[in-house]
Amino acid sequence: MVSNFEDLSLEDKEYVLNLPDHLSEAGMADDYCAILTELDFLQYKISNVDSQILIEDYDLRPESNPDISEQMQSSLKSIQGALKLSKNFLDQDSNQLATQLYGRLMFHQANEIQFLLNQIQEKQDPWFRLITPSLSTPDSPEIYTLSGHKGSIRSVAVFSDGKKAVSASEDHTLKVWDLEKGTEIHTLGAVKRSRGSGAMRIMGIEDEEKLQSFIGKVGGFLLGSLDPWDRAVKEIKAINLTLKDTEVIREYFSNSSVTPETKYQFLRILQKLCADPDLELIISQFRSNIENSIEVKNPIGHNGDVVSVVVTPDGQRAISGSYDRTVKVWNLETGEEIRTLSGHNGWVNSVTVTPDGERVISASEDHSE
Repeated sequence: MVSNFEDLSLEDKEYVLNLPDHLSEAGMADDYCAILTELDFLQYKISNVDSQILIEDYDLRPESNPDISEQMQSSLKSIQGALKLSKNFLDQDSNQLATQLYGRLMFHQANEIQFLLNQIQEKQDPWFRLITPSLSTPDSPEIYTLSGHKGSIRSVAVFSDGKKAVSASEDHTLKVWDLEKGTEIHTLGAVKRSRGSGAMRIMGIEDEEKLQSFIGKVGGFLLGSLDPWDRAVKEIKAINLTLKDTEVIREYFSNSSVTPETKYQFLRILQKLCADPDLELIISQFRSNIENSIEVKNPIGHNGDVVSVVVTPDGQRAISGSYDRTVKVWNLETGEEIRTLSGHNGWVNSVTVTPDGERVISASEDHSE
């Protein structure tokens, strides 16, 4: 049981976590295979390290005894496949291991897998047992689920070598993915977020009491452990932007103690959520003044949904098109923005790059390319 590992010293803990590697190097094939079908070890490791490290343990092979039986090879591959399919869930809650493995391997008849399933069934801790198959299995076409965006994904581009991909999302960011490991490499245009209430941070108000006074309604503020940016949007939705009090909003945008950058962030949320003609008028009145008063109009990436992305043939850069009417060029090695291309008067719906990677072509709702 996992409790057997709880009192280990730091040195012993490190040794146990690296046990598959030690057994592989020592050529101890039987022990190597046994540890990777031992539920307590799998649970202990995945509770202490990233699930990808455990997944990669199954790629090791004992150097002096590589002749593991075909059935064992197949069983280990199936367990590894189940872990890959479960990665997105296990990274959020390692206690789902038993449920995920059982649900994906329940009909595998190999002795090694049945041995693992029997351990799961004998668990003393509560776990959710599926009665009928409802999860993808290791022999399905799906390999990984890549998760991380906070909005709908509008476009995906795969590198020419097929090992990486870039996704574009309505959360205003792009993400670079390692397709072999199923892990995120970079987030392009990410907001550096702080802890605490998102609306408080974005509105530039120091404490919740002042926030409640400003909005004019208590409740709907702290909505669990959501990402601060998402929470801010939900907070403002929850109070239905009691922004019908347009004078309050005018007062906010006229407040010299709130920085232009903070006003700009709040303006972005209003643009995203507002359908009130009076508020639209206020937004249009203040937008140009706010934008002109900050040195960098867009210091954190796109200010609108990112709906198109393409990768240059050399795999070094990504080009993105957004509803903020701009095209951006990104360094895929560092995750940094290289430049912003402006000129469209409407949403940029599509981008492509010439075969030599030297020119970008964009298409916009302003009827131009």
